[in-house]
Amino acid sequence: MTQKSFERRAAIGRALYKSIRKKGFAQTKLQDIAELADMTPSHVRYYFDGTRDILKWYFAETCKQFNQQAEELLATVSADPIAALAESYFPEVSKRRENLGVFLELRALALHDTQLYSQVRQHDRSQIEILAAILTPVCGKPYAVSAAEIAYSLAQGLYMGETLQRFDTLTARAYFQLTLQAAIEKMDSELVPR
Repeated sequence: MTQKSFERRAAIGRALYKSIRKKGFAQTKLQDIAELADMTPSHVRYYFDGTRDILKWYFAETCKQFNQQAEELLATVSADPIAALAESYFPEVSKRRENLGVFLELRALALHDTQLYSQVRQHDRSQIEILAAILTPVCGKPYAVSAAEIAYSLAQGLYMGETLQRFDTLTARAYFQLTLQAAIEKMDSELVPR
């Protein structure tokens, strides 16, 4: 794929994202995406077969970005990996509210689309592998995958709580750190290594 082709696809992906944020995927039409991308519908169709094709491409590209960010965190993790994860998941400046709808809609759509479901599962596995590598120094290799699964699930739940303004970012960060640390401390005595 040429750089120009990628840039056009990226513009179409951003247009899809904007449309989903504005009115949801079910109400998003190819015409809406084309208008937001400053293209004609036929031009969009040159790059993608339809809105679902755009959605799958957009999700794959988003997953690449998340994985790259996680890999960067792994490379620069501090003496306190749990605190580093908490800061990564719950930064002080965030666009969570506008991203939550798209995040939830992608997950829901994946339940009815085997290819998208496969992408979601692969993304989750990749994130858990990276988290396990980050958490190995804290809990040891036998418990790293369990700790990573807890961290990933905990972050997703707190992400929604923070976004829906049940608590603020600093509280979400503290909940994440305290809960993950407590879970890891219990692992030695109560969990079987995976």
